[in-house]
Amino acid sequence: SAPTQDILNFFFATKSKATNQSRKPWKMRQVIIDTEKNWEEVSNATLKENNMREKKEQFFIQILQKGGENDSVNQNALLQYRHLPLPRLWKPDPLVQKDVLHFLKMKLVSHLSPDSTSNESINEEMVKNQELQVWDLGSGSGRDLAFLAEELKCHFYNHLSEKEETKASSPCFPFQFVGFDNHKGSSKRCMPFWKHRLVSDVTYSFLFDLNKVPLFQELLAKQHQKQPADSSHEIDNLNNSYKEDESNEKAIATTASLREEEDHSTNKSDQNNQAKKNPNDVFHAMTTTTNKSLSSFPFSRNKLICLYAIRYLNRKLLHYITSDECLFLEKGTVFAMSHFCKKDQDCKWEFDHPKEKHVLERMELYDLFTTGNKSKQNQWEVLKNDICLDGDHGRTLIQFVAIRT
Repeated sequence: SAPTQDILNFFFATKSKATNQSRKPWKMRQVIIDTEKNWEEVSNATLKENNMREKKEQFFIQILQKGGENDSVNQNALLQYRHLPLPRLWKPDPLVQKDVLHFLKMKLVSHLSPDSTSNESINEEMVKNQELQVWDLGSGSGRDLAFLAEELKCHFYNHLSEKEETKASSPCFPFQFVGFDNHKGSSKRCMPFWKHRLVSDVTYSFLFDLNKVPLFQELLAKQHQKQPADSSHEIDNLNNSYKEDESNEKAIATTASLREEEDHSTNKSDQNNQAKKNPNDVFHAMTTTTNKSLSSFPFSRNKLICLYAIRYLNRKLLHYITSDECLFLEKGTVFAMSHFCKKDQDCKWEFDHPKEKHVLERMELYDLFTTGNKSKQNQWEVLKNDICLDGDHGRTLIQFVAIRT
């Protein structure tokens, strides 16, 4: 049929219809046929799983109603059950799934139990007073952040359930997950998705142009100082650092919090007219929620422990992170990256997408993080620098992890 042929042409064509250039077909490993029988099986499986979850929760609720000596243990068991990760029809990036998650789990355990030899109960007040922050640079649809939030919540409540002396009332999950992306539609994908995955309470999405390195540096500085940027003076400082970019809307709307997203109905011409009237106030012209947005960024009482970028390459940002100017990342901070990379040094890139200029050289990240112009205050140790294949076209990817020493 015609639709079937269109599908075959899309996935298996060896030549681009638009440019007439040669291309490699997709690697299709599985095809799900749209039939009544398949949809019925999916519906029955979903219904069965939902019924099982409801029965389990009712069982735990009955235990709680009875109370007794093991009341705190029962409450922990219920919390542990409620934070089991939901079923997924998608997979996170392998680097996030394995290396980043493993590092964050270790950080969580050491954060909750600073002295592993001590049998003392968890200091809940300590957990509340400091939060561990993870930044996703170029977060896109937010799937990797959702995966980390789900898995670490589950790990957190598993850990609590093993501590008999832990107070089960309102335990505090210490992580915050922040996604930065310059695509205006990112929030429309992230926020409903995170809400559905039950992690919207610990996830943040910010419209941010990561090409504006000085503004990123300012953000890191404020995060390092652990002070909220909620005053007009601090907003003006951010504005003054980007006077030369006052005509660039993307550079101005960088700190718009999508958690407190308001109606940005002001059109571009109105914004430009307002900026012309008062060039020094262009920051306020481009975002009507600047004060709320900046103050809503979780600066205070947090510690940035991990930054990662998945299939997002920003060489200017990488050079800043490894330069002498970057003094706001504490020792022990991990940087991880998964991106298209050449298999061997100086070999050719044989794929149409992405273009070769957007592909890493085999040792590019390693050389950047181990050599170059770095002071004693900005040293990195490379923990991983491996090559793997993607699941689509057999393209090579770098799996890179480094820790600040």
